[in-house]
Amino acid sequence: MMEIKKQSNPILVILCALGVVAFLLLVIYPNYARLNDIDGQIAALKDDIAVRQSLAPIFKTLIEKARVKPSEHLIAPTPSSLDRNDAVRLSLIFKDIAAAVNMRLDSITPDSQAYDRDSGRLLVDVVFTGGYSDIQALINTIAATAFVEEIHGIDIRCAGAKKRIGLSIALFYG
Repeated sequence: MMEIKKQSNPILVILCALGVVAFLLLVIYPNYARLNDIDGQIAALKDDIAVRQSLAPIFKTLIEKARVKPSEHLIAPTPSSLDRNDAVRLSLIFKDIAAAVNMRLDSITPDSQAYDRDSGRLLVDVVFTGGYSDIQALINTIAATAFVEEIHGIDIRCAGAKKRIGLSIALFYG
């Protein structure tokens, strides 16, 4: 039998060792560093969650205290839709509201592009002229109207001794 002798070449061993070190440096270490970064982010998120959980009861009590309760002095009518016959008389309705609070109706402009058939909402821009002291009564009277959903915007401008009050109002329309 012949014996096979194994010879170890030192250059081959050094090349293999350098290959293993290069693999560790180029593949394993960047992933290891990235995993450490992710672990740091996870720890920071856990700390943030713990702080938020400890503050949650305080925020809940503050939110409950800050909730606005409806005033007992405001009139809150049962919402009803403005029918087609009343829509024809819309300017007369707003003239009556203006006259009730010592103001004058200047213009009323329905926004037909903003009309939404699905929700039954119609936006109307209404302009009144009157004294500054009558604005609150005007807004309360409009808010007490059953077909008014909400007042979107108020624009007050000076027009001499009188004030020009522009309101953008959403109406229930069906």
